[in-house]
Amino acid sequence: MLISGHTHAQYDRYVGALRAANPGSVGMPYEGRPGAYWAVLGADIEHRCTAYDFEAATSRVRASGFPDAEQLVEILTQPPTPAAMIEHAERLEFSG
Repeated sequence: MLISGHTHAQYDRYVGALRAANPGSVGMPYEGRPGAYWAVLGADIEHRCTAYDFEAATSRVRASGFPDAEQLVEILTQPPTPAAMIEHAERLEFSG
């Protein structure tokens, strides 16, 4: 089994005989709806999503001094879908 990260989207699939999974992202989810996405790993994989106080979180992000605070607030409150992120990445990759 291969557990990976960095894509910010949950998945669990087989590539040939190899099972590949990603638990998602707590701080920058690409799931199309707000929440903290994570997984319980054991004999199997249980993908989870936990709701939290988005208003308090976005207030803290804005007050943090983080240079891209508004972009992060948008991702937290209106996360892109996995399909939208794939399309965006392919545009960047194949734009020359």
